[in-house]
Amino acid sequence: MPICKHCGVELQQGVTVCPLCGLAPDDDAPQPAPRPKQDEPPLRTHSWMWELFTFLCLAGAIVVFAVDFAYGTRVSWSRFPLASLGLVWLTGTLIRFRRRRPYMLIVGETLGVVAFLWFLSANTQRNGWFTPLAFPISLALAVFCLLAVAAARLLRGGAQVILAVSMVAAGLFMLSLELILHHYMHDRLYVSWSLVAFACILPLMGFLLYTHRRMKQKGFSFRKMFHT
Repeated sequence: MPICKHCGVELQQGVTVCPLCGLAPDDDAPQPAPRPKQDEPPLRTHSWMWELFTFLCLAGAIVVFAVDFAYGTRVSWSRFPLASLGLVWLTGTLIRFRRRRPYMLIVGETLGVVAFLWFLSANTQRNGWFTPLAFPISLALAVFCLLAVAAARLLRGGAQVILAVSMVAAGLFMLSLELILHHYMHDRLYVSWSLVAFACILPLMGFLLYTHRRMKQKGFSFRKMFHT
């Protein structure tokens, strides 16, 4: 099969224009420099969707508060759905305004979850589970998410590297989760099922990194394969 001289894509017989680069496959003329990419105006869709989302959360909070206050002239059970709506709104707002800044998104979401769990702990009869259980689990999840994002950016790999890094972060989180649970319930530090799960993750992670390295050495690209 003929090969495009400009981008190396395999072409079908009789093709006069490369579907990837848009140039003639046999043309020896240098490829024109790409034009500078103009800044596209921000889409307004995300803005009105977030405004609608905020309105729905606020309307739900008003209705829940009014129902609780009207029947008891005080706030009782509505504290929990109101706190849940606040966490949902915070999550949507962070995704709307900080989706391109994963570090700030993770930190902000972690603070929101920690505050929500502390509120639940303070307003339940059994309120001794926040410090030894909820807080360390939330902190461990945030730390491993931050490490996964940092490792993925440092390695600058494709989807395989991101998936491998995410799997390792998930395995480490499972180890820390079991340690926290055993310390809370049995006052002991040991691992069992999480170690087996992490051992199963390691071979798959190695396979993903190996295939990524081999594909990079051979110059294989999914973009060239699918002409995208």
